[in-house]
Formats: sequence, structure tokens, C-alpha cells
Amino acid sequence: KSSCFAAQNLMLAAHARGLGTCPMTGPVLLAQDELRQYLQIEPQKQINMVISLGFPKDKPKKLSRKEVDEITTFIF
Repeated sequence: KSSCFAAQNLMLAAHARGLGTCPMTGPVLLAQDELRQYLQIEPQKQINMVISLGFPKDKPKKLSRKEVDEITTFIF
């Protein structure tokens, strides 16, 4: 769905500005009627995802990365 591409861009832009995000689809399926009413979303509109957004409490450590030649195999 194109909404996934939009969500990805929103989350990347938020990350670039120091914000953390968490996409959630389960809550949408479980509480769709309540969300629709609370956010005043018209019945003909589809809710695909909820994205939480905020400043992270902790900054995770950067993980070490393997060199490309360690994880890549070319087959000719």
C-alpha cells in the first residue's frame, strides 16, 4: 500500500530530526471504531496504521557492522 511508503518517509524524516517513532498496526485492528470516533475519521476512510512519535528517553548504542565482503557473495 502506498500508505506504507508515506509512513516510511515520515519515520525517516522524524529520525533525522532526533525523534523516535513506532509504527503500530495491531492497535488499529483492535480499536478501529474507538480511533475513528476519537479522531473524527469519516467511515469511508481507511485506517492503516498508528505511528507514535516522540523524543526517545535513551539513545541506543550504534551496532557494529560487518564489512560488505563478509556478507556478500557474487555468483557468476
